[in-house]
Amino acid sequence: DQQWVSVLRDMNFQESVVGRLMVVLDVSRQLAERDEVWFALIGSNAVLTFVLAAFGYLLTRRMTRPMQVLAENLDKSRESGFEEIAEADIQKASNEAAVLFTSYNSMVRATNERDLLVVNLHEEEKLAGLGRLAAVMAHEINNPLGGMLTSLETLKRHGDNPVVRKKSIGLLERGLKSIGDVVQTSLVAYRKRSDNRPLNEKDFADLRLLLRPELRRRAQTLDWDVEWNGEVPLDGTSVRQIGLNLLLNASEAAGQGGAVAMRSKIDNDQLEINVENDGKEIPQVLVTCLNANISKQTIKNGVPHSCASSCLRERGAIRTGGKNSVGIGFWVICRLVEENSGEVRAVRRDGVSVISVTIPTNNKAVVHAV
Repeated sequence: DQQWVSVLRDMNFQESVVGRLMVVLDVSRQLAERDEVWFALIGSNAVLTFVLAAFGYLLTRRMTRPMQVLAENLDKSRESGFEEIAEADIQKASNEAAVLFTSYNSMVRATNERDLLVVNLHEEEKLAGLGRLAAVMAHEINNPLGGMLTSLETLKRHGDNPVVRKKSIGLLERGLKSIGDVVQTSLVAYRKRSDNRPLNEKDFADLRLLLRPELRRRAQTLDWDVEWNGEVPLDGTSVRQIGLNLLLNASEAAGQGGAVAMRSKIDNDQLEINVENDGKEIPQVLVTCLNANISKQTIKNGVPHSCASSCLRERGAIRTGGKNSVGIGFWVICRLVEENSGEVRAVRRDGVSVISVTIPTNNKAVVHAV
């Protein structure tokens, strides 16, 4: 960086050099100005870069804030369930983010309402089961109990008469046996079983015992035709529950003095269960959900299965009472059948309502044809 600059130029006259001109310039001021501009540019660029970087950071934080709020709420849901985004966060957000937050809150409310409904349905199902158990046991125990008390009174007054004593003791014995049957039925229905045990013929034999109080109370007849025995590689507890619910529903639909039929066989590596009754017609919503969803199957574990339980829930048919209501019990049947990759159908022919359940056995059945 020289502060002096010299310029040399030849002076020509008639193609001859007659002299040289040299000019010396002082450029120290220009160099100083150049250095000042250089440092000014570096400083201004540095400040501008920092300002723009900070602005970009703040802008990015603002743009990603909605995602951060959603992520925080989703993290909280793993511990304490889904929570709605606070109204203050919605007001601070942009219009697009506010719409996103509002939609998220709507989804959270719907999810929480569904979970609450499932819990309530489960509680109602347990209470309904306990109520049915209490009603059946009260009815089945009160009848023989009244006769037994009458026999005791007769023995107190006429116990010295051998004929009266024999008849009274016989009535007491039959009453105690009847109460014992009720207790045995309750034990069979509610004893604890291991998970995923195979289905066998004893499970279906239990169903006849479990249905006996309902048949007696309604004076109904039962046609029983099970064409297999041995073991089947299906969840015994689930299939047994399916059969029990189908029989109880059929008994209720058949009414006083009606007829119920249970038919089961294994054909083409499938367990078939057909439960019939000659009572009232099947609700139309049930026929629609069962038969229409056969053509709308999904694939589960390589096996097609219907989604009748979702159809019943969507149509609001899961309730007690009402013309088109099917109750919680049949929704449970559909769920259990779908969990076993099976199908449920409903049909009314010749005055008889038939509910058919088909569950694949995956070619592993160890059965013996009867």
